Amino acid sequence: MISSLQAAGAFSQATAVINATSAGLAGDGALDVPLETTQGRCVVMDMVYRPLETPFLAQARALGRTTVDGLEMLIRQAEPAFEAFSPEPWTHERDHSLDAFDGSLAAFTKVRDETLALLRALPPGAAERLGLSAFFGPVTLGQYATHIADHDLEHLAQMRECRRAAGA
Repeated sequence: MISSLQAAGAFSQATAVINATSAGLAGDGALDVPLETTQGRCVVMDMVYRPLETPFLAQARALGRTTVDGLEMLIRQAEPAFEAFSPEPWTHERDHSLDAFDGSLAAFTKVRDETLALLRALPPGAAERLGLSAFFGPVTLGQYATHIADHDLEHLAQMRECRRAAGA
């Protein structure tokens, strides 16, 4: 056990103090910690989110410290788990606006050639084989190949419109 003098010395150097105990869950009294020895830049956080305003945070706020309640901490801890559902990383991953045109064209040509070679090498009847697309659900290989072709035709029309608009 540390003495109250040692605790005060440790708290005076702290840049963050976090209550990760169950104290405050029932709205009971404040923790017996020397928050008054913390510096003004110290951030005080409480893992408890019911009640949001715990005696611990009320004491810190009364001292003028920045506080973070348990609900904010819960949300921030959960953010990485939700990244898989966010379109933001997907958008950045597919942003090729700064890529060199020649490199992008070469990569596209390579992938397109590989796709065409794969489709040409399919045995008779393969276009009727049913598969599962993560986006479309159950589709035949022929339906999926048609989608790829339609998608490319749409992009081709968009490129033609861009060239027309640019006066090229």
